[in-house]
Amino acid sequence: MPGSAEWGSPPPVLPDQIAAAARRMLLPHLRDVVGRIPPPLHTPCAYYFGWVDEAGRTVAYRGPSFRVVTLVLLSAGVGGGSWRRARSVAAACALIHGYGLICDDVIDGDAARRGVPTVWKAFGVPTAILAADTLLTMALTELTELTEPSGRTPPVTAEVRRVLLDAMHGAFRAQALEAQYQRRGGASLRQALEVVDGKSSDWVAACCEAGALQGGAGPARAELMRSFGWHLGRVMQVRDDLLDVYGEPGKDVQPRRDDLRARKKTSVVCAALESGHPFQDELALYYQRPDGPHDGELGRMADLVERCGGRDWAERAIAHHLRQARSCVRRAVTDRRLAELMCAYADQFTHRSVGDEAIEPAGHPVGP
Repeated sequence: MPGSAEWGSPPPVLPDQIAAAARRMLLPHLRDVVGRIPPPLHTPCAYYFGWVDEAGRTVAYRGPSFRVVTLVLLSAGVGGGSWRRARSVAAACALIHGYGLICDDVIDGDAARRGVPTVWKAFGVPTAILAADTLLTMALTELTELTEPSGRTPPVTAEVRRVLLDAMHGAFRAQALEAQYQRRGGASLRQALEVVDGKSSDWVAACCEAGALQGGAGPARAELMRSFGWHLGRVMQVRDDLLDVYGEPGKDVQPRRDDLRARKKTSVVCAALESGHPFQDELALYYQRPDGPHDGELGRMADLVERCGGRDWAERAIAHHLRQARSCVRRAVTDRRLAELMCAYADQFTHRSVGDEAIEPAGHPVGP
């Protein structure tokens, strides 16, 4: 397992402590990277990471939790490698992830993320696109600088770059397919899962594989970590699709239902539409109508999705992929304590949305 200097003292025993230890290692490095971005794009980039407000004033940290990016560091420990060895790879993944989320918000027209206006809402679409592109170029710079002191690029480093770049190409393709399916009236379940895999499963898989490789794991363990990440990515996205319709279990908060309102055929909805249930025709009619939902109609549609088996399908899929993820990590990690800690961390992906939730402000403000 990583040493106490990386974990902090005492070593973390809970998933949230792991994420906190990862942030302590990543944030200073990311602030240095983003600090190299000149005006006027520094402010929107720092704003995305939660360090400043729209005017560039330093605020208490309200940025992403890096729960997915933490997997890069955890995976580095599989082969006995240190977190520090994989820090630049994790930072590159955080920058790429930020690029993708800023672009997603523009494409989907989402006005808020982590409880504050999205980058495009705060700075306009042109600036948001340029800020996203800037984060991507900074990520590529991080990967380019993964060289030995002699300047030679080790074979493992070249493979890490290939893994992450392939995942990026796949995500671009999936985003284009999603837009294409929406123009044509929505996707089938097979097509919806193809998008899920390109945007989520394959990306989380690449993060885990890249971390394992950078940490010194051999090909067999790196492949197991890739499978671990792939199943975890499925869990993450299917659960987010479920949360959109039904909200967080046990919380007295209205579900967002943004995708349901926009008639976006997510995996949960597609499963319901292909169930053969008598009520699926009423659900299908809603997705064919051009006008907006009537009063109370979103609640009715959520009920139909459940009656047609969409909710049950999603819950069974989440349970299946979580079991598969746990199996992969237990085969990959010989250190039983680390394996169980990673399994506990994976379980968190079923307890909350892990894509980009906010961290409560704590302590003093953190500037870029």
